[in-house]
Amino acid sequence: MDLPYMEKFGAGKLQQMYVCETVDIDYGVIGAIYGGEGNGPTMCDGIYRSIVIASPDSVAADSVGTATMGRVPERYGYLRVAQEIGLGTYKDIKVVGNSIEEVLKFYKELPGHGPASYGEVWGW
Repeated sequence: MDLPYMEKFGAGKLQQMYVCETVDIDYGVIGAIYGGEGNGPTMCDGIYRSIVIASPDSVAADSVGTATMGRVPERYGYLRVAQEIGLGTYKDIKVVGNSIEEVLKFYKELPGHGPASYGEVWGW
């Protein structure tokens, strides 16, 4: 019997990384037509974004998505760990199409989230 993923990996997003380490991903697509800010995913305020992000580097894609929300990718533990274990990078990303600055929308801060034990991490 396997441990529940939160006990085994410590954070849900870490489990996703270890799956990505095992299963090759050819291309990642993030459909950010609508986003949600605040206390999500069920109690958030919806925002129309009209963004699609695609990349053969899933860490880069998620980092661009994070940056379009006004966040710093380096502050998210799962992105840092994903880069450390070689799944991709959040540095020196070439953006084609609209720049991050053109689609930037500063999302509301998440309630109760602040620096955690992994450096200056604001979320996993």
